[in-house]
Amino acid sequence: MPPADGSDRMAQSANRPPRLFFDLTLSRRLAGQPPVGIVRTEVRFAAHLHHTRPGLYNFCVFHGDLGEFVALERDEAIAILEPTATRDVPSPPAIRPAGGWLEHRLKRPIRRTALRLVSRLAAPLPPQLIELARSAGKLCVATAALGRALIDHAWAAGAARPRILADSRRPVEFHPGDILVSVGMAWQDGFLARLLAKKQERGLRVVMFCHDLIPVDFPHLVAPTEVAFFRKCYVDMVQCADKILCNSSHTRERLLHFLPGLDCRPVLATIELGSDPLPPPTHDWPARLPLLEPGRFVLFVSTVEIRKNHRRASQLWRRLNEAEPSLVPLVCVGGVGWRTNDLTRLIAADRDLRGKLILLGGLADADLGWLYRNCAFTLYPSFFEGWGLPVAESLAYGKYCVASTAPSVAELSRGMLDLLDPLDFAAWYREVRRLLTDPGYLRTKERRIAGYRPRSWAEAGEQFVAETAGFR
Repeated sequence: MPPADGSDRMAQSANRPPRLFFDLTLSRRLAGQPPVGIVRTEVRFAAHLHHTRPGLYNFCVFHGDLGEFVALERDEAIAILEPTATRDVPSPPAIRPAGGWLEHRLKRPIRRTALRLVSRLAAPLPPQLIELARSAGKLCVATAALGRALIDHAWAAGAARPRILADSRRPVEFHPGDILVSVGMAWQDGFLARLLAKKQERGLRVVMFCHDLIPVDFPHLVAPTEVAFFRKCYVDMVQCADKILCNSSHTRERLLHFLPGLDCRPVLATIELGSDPLPPPTHDWPARLPLLEPGRFVLFVSTVEIRKNHRRASQLWRRLNEAEPSLVPLVCVGGVGWRTNDLTRLIAADRDLRGKLILLGGLADADLGWLYRNCAFTLYPSFFEGWGLPVAESLAYGKYCVASTAPSVAELSRGMLDLLDPLDFAAWYREVRRLLTDPGYLRTKERRIAGYRPRSWAEAGEQFVAETAGFR
């Protein structure tokens, strides 16, 4: 009997029920690092599928060296979906503070007393020697902090990064009608070109996720070398996708404006993301955080990049510091993004804001959860967003957010916030200063958002199942 040709194989595959594949390429690539918004979305959806529909979805990743999608073993997938135990790696006992908040409260006055004694002893010394001693002390502190950070990062990355074993590097044999779901926009290494080839060769159906179109709509906010790459990627995404899920009505609207120039017309749907509170810290005082007094700091969670408007936040805090010498710190949490080296250098060199404008990166979810729970309120002056997850998270914690009028932020805040034009410095100054100096005003804002009901990731996950598993 002659071997079956391609049409026979297609006919045989037509009798098989379609299989569902969930792509974890981005999460695996960034395993061991604190998740940014897109990674958090990918992991949350995948974890929901793993816990509520075990076996329904097959997890896979794109292997750039092979140019193929390869299956993930169960333990590899779990290492990605449940990274807390591996990412929250304790520091060596000799380095890590053990006493939590009380110990810090004891150590701080002791340090102050010691510094006063040193300053008295140093008074007779020439100013150059005093400055040299201070610089040497700061250099030692910075070197020790860098060493601890490098050790933590290397330890966490080595423990958390799942490996694809040599014997599992077999390409997934997609059948006609199988569905691949890709949330992470992991478009490097020829991902989209290979996905389109699989779609054409194997009859694969594809569901993709669009988080925003900022590189297309606002190319001046993106690294110049990346603009052409991203524009082509969006075109390829539309060509690959039979269905595209959007994280907001605003993102869906922007995608509709992008489609008329293309031949393909994928189905579009909107899924509002979840904003469950993050897990509580396992210690009284998270070791990776600087000394902060609960209720006496403001929080800004975002990748540091131009469109997030950190420059406005730094200008705001400088002006507030002139009017309020006892100004509380602004804690900015997030990795460094595009085109912000000059801004971070400016902040680091601003002596007047030392200790009052704090940049933090590399935090675990539990650390971020502590900051949300203990801040006075949050800021979010971003120019443009696809969704604006930190605003939703702030509301989920019952923390008022001074947020911008970005359309998606207006959408998710449901009329509970008094949104401000990100270019109106005077309005931001008046609002933030009043929140800092008038406790009654802040309590009024908090009562206003008390009725906010955050959408759980379980709710979002169920809609995700309906949009993907139900897509035939």
